[in-house]
Amino acid sequence: MYEEMQIRKYSPRSTENYISHVSLVSSHFGKSPDHISIAELKEYLFHKVETKNLSVSSVNQTISAFKTLFTDVLGRDWDPVKIKRPKLLPDVFSKEEISNILGGIINRKDYCLIALTYGSGLRPGEVAGLKFGDIDGDRMQLKVRGGKGN
Repeated sequence: MYEEMQIRKYSPRSTENYISHVSLVSSHFGKSPDHISIAELKEYLFHKVETKNLSVSSVNQTISAFKTLFTDVLGRDWDPVKIKRPKLLPDVFSKEEISNILGGIINRKDYCLIALTYGSGLRPGEVAGLKFGDIDGDRMQLKVRGGKGN
């Protein structure tokens, strides 16, 4: 599975997460992941949601990991496993809350990084990858390299 994910240019974090999820299910049943059925996968997910309050994100990652294993590695048919995702609205700070947060930051560099991260909606890893030349002040644009999904 690792080799297939490398060939398909999955991110290192996705590769690590997928292999971890497949390993957890495999350990749960005490057998090789290629001998796990979709029915067993559903049973495992139901068990974890009921007993460990497994998050929707973890359930979805486990499903995606097994879909990759079944279709790309083993060449097996995939019977879609669907989950219902709750529609959650994002938390948005008020102008006053943002002013309070930024007002409490003494270090100018920290202030700039936090304001840039929040104001642009970039992920912390994307902000960490910015170079000075990626900032176009005239056009008020940022060049993001290697963001999620490249």
